[in-house]
Amino acid sequence: MSPASAARPLSHHIVTNRRLRSDGGMAVWRWKPDPKKVSHATVSVGALHLRNHRASSLCVNRLCEAVHTDLRRRDDMHRDVLFFIHGHRLSIPGLRLGLLRELHDQYVEPKHGPVGVIIFFAWPDRGWPWSEDEEAYRAGCAFFALHAAMLAALSCAAGGRLHLLVQSFGHHLLAGMMAKAITDNYVARPFRSCLLVAADVPQESIACGGVRLSGGDGARDYRLDQMQRFGEQTVVYYDPGDWILPISRRLVMPCYRRLGRLGCKGLRVPRHITCQDVGATGDLPRNPLQRHQYFIHSPAVVRMIAAQIRC
Repeated sequence: MSPASAARPLSHHIVTNRRLRSDGGMAVWRWKPDPKKVSHATVSVGALHLRNHRASSLCVNRLCEAVHTDLRRRDDMHRDVLFFIHGHRLSIPGLRLGLLRELHDQYVEPKHGPVGVIIFFAWPDRGWPWSEDEEAYRAGCAFFALHAAMLAALSCAAGGRLHLLVQSFGHHLLAGMMAKAITDNYVARPFRSCLLVAADVPQESIACGGVRLSGGDGARDYRLDQMQRFGEQTVVYYDPGDWILPISRRLVMPCYRRLGRLGCKGLRVPRHITCQDVGATGDLPRNPLQRHQYFIHSPAVVRMIAAQIRC
């Protein structure tokens, strides 16, 4: 990487199927999904802040070219691409870019950090947990139906080193994507590894055969046991002391214990799925909200995830 390249600001990318207002400004993204349109924005990383730009219609070739160019500007230690799906209630308006900043600080900025580029997927989250599980699931189905090929193209642009990181409530969207992948017999495996943190979905989602849920819009199959369709290896990180998940359980799917609290305990799971208990790391925050985001706030967990990405 030349000094001139290093002097240029780093950038990450936001992809969203939220509906935009007419001016395309990121600060006014609506929660409502746009089933026929996915938008893209490049976010420059400044010394102290993230400067957001206007979003435009997603052009997969343009996004892949940008990712490839970004990676060429990184050093040899930062050549992996992280595709991140956020959890519940990502703040509106303004899209809480602080979370992207924190991901950058933990996985890109350090010399030992393996990530060169982050692709932040913002799904249509309106902050109403008692109905959002179904909405997120349907949004995942709609997104994957139109843009499954984007993931394979991104994997090529990343030289096969594209990784998936899913947070908390975002696993409902992942389950919707998986349901569509099974229907379409999708087996492209675009991700080198799939990392599931604090999963706010039924524990049985990763059991062989998954689990079927009923709802207002019909049955929903949670088949995260089929993660081999997305990547060769899947790691489920769970914390028995995560107190945000029991609160969520009171509001959404009260009959099901959470994957992010129990991991694969008592289940028969496929060989490609492994579970790691992060509760014994000894450095989890006391604040319940920060503990729920241990993939950012626990140095030990950050090292575990970084090591997995490097494999």
